[in-house]
Amino acid sequence: MQDISKSYLERVVGMKPRRYGLKKQKTFLYGASGVGKSSLAFLHSAKYKKTLYINCSDSRTNIESANALILKSFLEKNLELLIIDSYTPKISLPNLNHIILIANSNAHCPKDFKSKKIHPLSFEEYISFDSKNLSINNLFNLFLKEGNLPEIQKLDPSYKITRKQEILQLSLKNDFDIFCSLLTMQGQKLTINHIYTILKKTHKISKDRIYPLLQSLNESGFIFLLPHHTSPSKKLYFYDFTLPLCVQIERNFLASLENMLLLELIAFCERYECESSIYYGDIGEFISPLGIFIFLPFSTKESIESKLKKFNFHASHIYVITLNFEGSGKLNLAHTTLEWEALNFIDFALEFSPQAKPSHLKH
Repeated sequence: MQDISKSYLERVVGMKPRRYGLKKQKTFLYGASGVGKSSLAFLHSAKYKKTLYINCSDSRTNIESANALILKSFLEKNLELLIIDSYTPKISLPNLNHIILIANSNAHCPKDFKSKKIHPLSFEEYISFDSKNLSINNLFNLFLKEGNLPEIQKLDPSYKITRKQEILQLSLKNDFDIFCSLLTMQGQKLTINHIYTILKKTHKISKDRIYPLLQSLNESGFIFLLPHHTSPSKKLYFYDFTLPLCVQIERNFLASLENMLLLELIAFCERYECESSIYYGDIGEFISPLGIFIFLPFSTKESIESKLKKFNFHASHIYVITLNFEGSGKLNLAHTTLEWEALNFIDFALEFSPQAKPSHLKH
């Protein structure tokens, strides 16, 4: 428990801005651990002269003493901004206009607060964190290797995976081992019952535990249980597409790329303020309000059209994201004429602009 001091504000100066702009209001920031929720609040605090920061997960924090300090600061008019990290409803909030609450989920978001889910870095944000003036291709290779958590970017390479493991262990506690098992399922088509069946082979776990756990992980943004557009099956993805490297030497490269694309689509949905309801289709495509996308990393015109011949969703256009190819074409399918446009991932992540209102999306 501490007032944000001069030394703390000096740390803010070195922090990089994010795409999230916080307004001067009561805000509830939530999301998975390590995505930059606290840093975002600290950056915002630079606009105020009298800020009080309390971290409820700090073992030195006594809730009763914290409430007394908040009340004292408020009554003495020595409080312009209040930041409560790891928020618990046991904290008594004053009648103050500018409050930021931070938590992993929005389960305890007060009614008069605006909730805002925070995600890791998009690729555009990632390159803005670069201080070495690396080439765009070098930055992309590092992005593929190191992932998208803000804190990780400034660490020594030898410590990055260890730090990710620490972040997960601290936030997931007794569920850490189960989460590690989930990491091996990245990009797989599963039902919730199928996940339970796999997990119970190596963990003493009941349905009464695994179902609420998956729901909690999904709501907080640790995982994404992406639904199929018609069937009950789901695909499992993570908030950092490189997390499987925390538990295994090698990863499913295509699953990692799909995960990376999904996170970029979520970021674009936020940017263009459209609903982020995304589904997956039968050939691995993502069906989103911004259009339909599929990742075919090493492509040619022939390999793209061979894959798209199996496309059976009622749509007239699809974006093909690649690592090595750009182009476009038209394919006559049994049910439609499909136009495809191939973009390399870097150009897509930095320059993509959606069609005005994709009317070609029909369920």
